[in-house]
Amino acid sequence: MGFFSTYEDDGGASFIGKEEKAALVKNGTTLHIVRAYAFTDAGEYPGPALAIVVDLDGEERTMTFKRDSVPSRDRMINAMIEYFEAEGEAAEAVAVTLVRAGQAFLLRDADSDEV
Repeated sequence: MGFFSTYEDDGGASFIGKEEKAALVKNGTTLHIVRAYAFTDAGEYPGPALAIVVDLDGEERTMTFKRDSVPSRDRMINAMIEYFEAEGEAAEAVAVTLVRAGQAFLLRDADSDEV
């Protein structure tokens, strides 16, 4: 009985790519962020990046953003990282919508009328 007779791949993160992000913008979908984190050298963004994990239709999905490309988005996600770390289990999901500004995808308060 070797390694592969008992190994089961439980999968990794389910990422939201550019096309799906564009559809979320077009539909004005509200996303509920349940976690945020920073990482380096993974996936399509070699170097520093930020990630948010959202509950999308009952499934946890991950969205990544290159760090240092949009300072206001970086500040917001870094503040979310601090919020989730400080609140722990008591943290409430953060409701956002995704908007497009040029080539960048930005996060906006889902409860705000601001565009």
